[in-house]
Amino acid sequence: MLPTWLQKYNYAVVSCKALNPDKDSTEQLKSIKALSQFVLYLVCTNEQDTHTIFDTVDKILPAPVNEKVLAETLIDPKPDTNSSYQLEEHAQVEPIARENLNVLAVDDNPANLKLIDTLLKELVSQVTVIDNGQGAVDIAQERSFDLIFMDIQMPGTDGISATKQIRQHSLNRNTPIIAVTAHAIAEEREMIQQSGMDGYLPKPIDEAALKSVINRWKTRPKFTHFDPFTLNWELCLTQANQKSDLALDMLKMLVASLPETTDQIKQALEEFNQDSMLASVHKLHGACCYCGVPTTQKLCQEIESSLKRGSAVADVEPEILELLDELTKVESAANQVISQLSTDVIDDNQTRLL
Repeated sequence: MLPTWLQKYNYAVVSCKALNPDKDSTEQLKSIKALSQFVLYLVCTNEQDTHTIFDTVDKILPAPVNEKVLAETLIDPKPDTNSSYQLEEHAQVEPIARENLNVLAVDDNPANLKLIDTLLKELVSQVTVIDNGQGAVDIAQERSFDLIFMDIQMPGTDGISATKQIRQHSLNRNTPIIAVTAHAIAEEREMIQQSGMDGYLPKPIDEAALKSVINRWKTRPKFTHFDPFTLNWELCLTQANQKSDLALDMLKMLVASLPETTDQIKQALEEFNQDSMLASVHKLHGACCYCGVPTTQKLCQEIESSLKRGSAVADVEPEILELLDELTKVESAANQVISQLSTDVIDDNQTRLL
């Protein structure tokens, strides 16, 4: 059996940094070549004498080398020709295209946070990570973000509570907040939407799904002059099966009906007419179910339930007055959305909740 130093190897992968800088590179590579069938040399970007060593190796690749390229080279080792290396040497490396977005990621699990941080940094220009819900609330009051990824299950201030606080008092009242959850069952999806979150990203997180969420939200219409609980366009889309033209039509129908509905509710209140009030609120409640107006829907449900249990109109007068005030806000918000979207309805492919 030959001694180790005389054995012939199938491959030799030699880094430019592995050679002794005090000795001639060509001679060192010749010695390696004598013991190897195929020598792959990983050249440093600032190395100037590549052509002097070309005849002493079989293939030259720039360092650091991509894992896929390295694997393909070793599986199917084809020696370079001088011309083929010239093409590789002067090829321009495509820069990584990152979206110019400032993103916040919140998760109490260190591994999950590390993963989403790593993936996000490959996709967007600026990433901030927080490991607890209260920290997310605090930083949301100090800095504005383009997108927030929020874990649901966290000790102390969980994702739902953090989202509600961010929506009430922060610089990110209208920032898209995406729930990150491993259990996106129907009940939890409804809870997520009602909390003020705009969508969800399933665990375990993968780059394709994350990129899809970013692409979907980077082009969202930005409505900044009303509370998302008054009108939530994403909820409109969900209730219209992600058909943006249908969602817009339903919103227009609601706006068109508001003057008559408001007059009917006011008249029923003046007359303390329980039957008329119940009929008007019931009709409005039905329309709310298709238009993404959470506060109005909630008030209608409370008033209707109370009246059906036998409460007098006078007993629910505070809620009725709150409803009338909310309808004024809904009309204003809806007109803004209709004005912005009527001439440029969002493409259905960009408005799909993951």
